[in-house]
This record gives sequence, C-alpha cells and structure tokens, in this order.
Amino acid sequence: MKEAFNATAEDCVILIASASQERAEKAFSAVFARAEKALEGVPEETRRALPNGSTAYLRPLPGAARMYPETDVPPVEVSEERVKRIASSLPETIEQKEERFRKEYGLSGELAAKVARTYPEVFERLVNVCARKGWKVQPKLIATLLTDTLTELSREGFEIDAESFDFEGIFRLLSENAFGKEAIPEILKFLASHEGASVEDAVEALGLRASLDEVERFIENVVREREDFVRERGISAVGPLMGVVMKDLRGKVDGKVVSEMLKAKIEAFLRGSEGKK
Repeated sequence: MKEAFNATAEDCVILIASASQERAEKAFSAVFARAEKALEGVPEETRRALPNGSTAYLRPLPGAARMYPETDVPPVEVSEERVKRIASSLPETIEQKEERFRKEYGLSGELAAKVARTYPEVFERLVNVCARKGWKVQPKLIATLLTDTLTELSREGFEIDAESFDFEGIFRLLSENAFGKEAIPEILKFLASHEGASVEDAVEALGLRASLDEVERFIENVVREREDFVRERGISAVGPLMGVVMKDLRGKVDGKVVSEMLKAKIEAFLRGSEGKK
C-alpha cells in the first residue's frame, strides 16, 4: 500500500470506502478536520493508553448528539403537584438566606452575604437566644463578630471554633453593660489563649469591669475639668469630649451609653451655668 501511494515512513495513508459518495465525502471531511487539529496539539478527545507510555485516539468526547433517553427505563410522568411538594422540602439556598437576613435582621447586602456563607445557623441561634433572653444585642453586631472579627483574629493566629464557642456568655455580660462592644476582640483573644477561662475571668483579667456609677463620676470630672470649653462650645462639646472620655473607658462600657451620659452631664452643666447668671 505504501508503494502504491508512494508513501514514506513519515506519511499517513487513509482509505475511505463507502457505497455512498456523500458519506465518503463526509468521512473525508471529518478525517481532514481531525488532521488539521493535530497540527495545533492534542485535541480534546477520549484517548487510549499505549504500552510505550503514549496515547492514541479512541473516540470523540461525548456531545449533545449522544444524549438520549434511557431505553431500559420507562419514562416517569412528574405532576405539577409533585414538583411543588419537592420544591417545598428543599433546603434554603445561600441566596435565599442572604435576602432573608437582609430583610429580617436589617443587615447590609455585604454583611448578609458574608454570614450566609460562613455561619448562618450559629448567627440565627445567637440572634434568637438574645431575643428570647431580652439581651439588647443587635443582629448586626452578631453577624460582624462571626465574620469580620473572627477573620481578623484568625489572621493574628487566634483560632476560635464558632460552632462551640461561648458567645452567649459574652452577649449576656455585654447586655448588662459589664464592658463595651469594643472590648469583644480582646476578650476573644484572652479566651483563645487561656483554656478553661470564662468570660467573667477575661473581663476581670483585662480590667474591663466598671460600674455605671464609676463611669458617671468619671464623666462628671471630665466636664468639670473642661468647664470653659463646655461653656464656649455648648452641647457641641459632646463630640470632642467623647474622644477624651473613651480614651479611658473604651471597652469598659458601651460607647452609646457613654455618649448619652456625657450629653446629659453637659446639658445639666449648661443649665446650671445659665442659672448662675
């Protein structure tokens, strides 16, 4: 055959035989297209392994043309009622969780997406526990803790298992104003570094516990020491003095409580000053 076609060892001879010229031409076109692809590299196809470690063409990859009904299994008619029944039993998708968290708990789209993809069950459990026990902890704080805060702590080398960690103990004391939310990362670091320690142990060790009476006296002293500034700025002195107060109280009491208390003390001072005039 090589002699008949004057072929060398580098040549490939292809014989196409068919009773139909049309089929033979189609076969030739397929062979020609395959040969052209081979010049660019190994085409995507099913190949067989050869004893020498190389591979050879076996068959083309299956495409849409090979998708056909299973002939050995009778078709099953699926009613609309069955479809609805199946759909109602399917678990909630991540996208559905995102949308629900955003609407139900007032989370931003970004925060809802983060918590829906990390600890959605833990998040909802903690939200429900806080609501049931009357702890004034916002869902946004819980979601931020489970996403951003834990991620930041992990980067610092503090590994915390969100599924089993005592977040309830933290939220209970937080709702009692035992410390401010700014102290939560430090409390988590302490607990991650001291096996068996409680949230109360962390609060004591970090010196976070401060009574509201102590906070009130501290704020009164700050206002008294800056009487001239308060007289000059009036109620707008709240902003600058917040920075002064929080420098010492950050983490010991919630910033919102401090702001309200500071505003009340400044208003009382200004009323007293007006009375003296």
